[in-house]
Amino acid sequence: MTSKAPLALIRAVGSEQDNEGFSLLELVVVVAVMAVLSAVALPSFSCVLPKAKANAALVAMKQIQKECIIKKNFDMQEVFSDNNLQGYQISTNSCQGTGGNGIISAIPEDTNVAPTFILATQTNELSYSFKGQTGTNFQQCLGLICDITNGSKVKGGEAFKKELEVNPFVFKDTYIERGCSSYVIVKGETFDEAESNSKAIGGNLVTINNKSEYAWIKEKITNNSRMLKDSGYDKKNLSHTMYFVGLNDASSEGEYTWTSGEDTEFGNNTDLIHRQNWKAQQHHASSHDYFVLQSNDQGFTEYTQDYRPELYSGTHGQLTWVDNNSSFYKGSGWDAPHFGLAEIPRCKK
Repeated sequence: MTSKAPLALIRAVGSEQDNEGFSLLELVVVVAVMAVLSAVALPSFSCVLPKAKANAALVAMKQIQKECIIKKNFDMQEVFSDNNLQGYQISTNSCQGTGGNGIISAIPEDTNVAPTFILATQTNELSYSFKGQTGTNFQQCLGLICDITNGSKVKGGEAFKKELEVNPFVFKDTYIERGCSSYVIVKGETFDEAESNSKAIGGNLVTINNKSEYAWIKEKITNNSRMLKDSGYDKKNLSHTMYFVGLNDASSEGEYTWTSGEDTEFGNNTDLIHRQNWKAQQHHASSHDYFVLQSNDQGFTEYTQDYRPELYSGTHGQLTWVDNNSSFYKGSGWDAPHFGLAEIPRCKK
């Protein structure tokens, strides 16, 4: 009936032209009306599939919540099934959670389109994180899926900081903003744990887009572990603290990409790798696919040596190769705490 109304109106307006076909004016008006109707309908339709997947994932997480309680009470093997998580990736299939912290995350393929669901098995609390919001009101959460922001800023400032700090893996008082990004330090003894925690709050491990961002991170966050000290973190050995960043070549050896999928001004990103120790660290390349910022990182510095000048000469950053598990370094002189530096988008860059 919707399509007949515009035609009836057009016929009334153009009744003096009593012909059997439609005039060009009539066709133009009909096309315009249909375009308006499509513009209204398409956003609602486009959120149907993500909403259905999110709802299925929520049901699956509630089932996991129940399953873990049963397994715990009856001292059973703490491995659960992860059915009905189409379009989602589960952080672990153990009721122990990732990194032994009791956190199980169901993370969507695109955290900007669908919510992340987080189960804290130690307290048996299921919550969500989506578009800068966290909580347990899942009806409100699913409603946010159809709330298309078109790149406008999400909630920031003190309110957003408090929402992030509800998550037990986020270090309090380490929240800071720059441009279209929010940054916070998260727990991460391994790269996988740090990235999983970053995704759970709507972001990824940090992407260093340019030299100015690199310098800013050094000054405001990582140098001498300033943010951790301000947060009251009581670990004494902070002199070589390591922060996992999103850079890695886990998918294809020698192709250094970011978990966020962003491109940077550094080309293939090799200019970011610590060159002073390039010769000593080359043997790490095949088995160490991940990178960290260290608290004593000097940023971009000049290197000039006669040996392999194509590697040693020029200005380079000091991101250092590591493997996925920081326990590799225990007792090796690099026995320092590991964290993740998460970056959450606040608007389109």
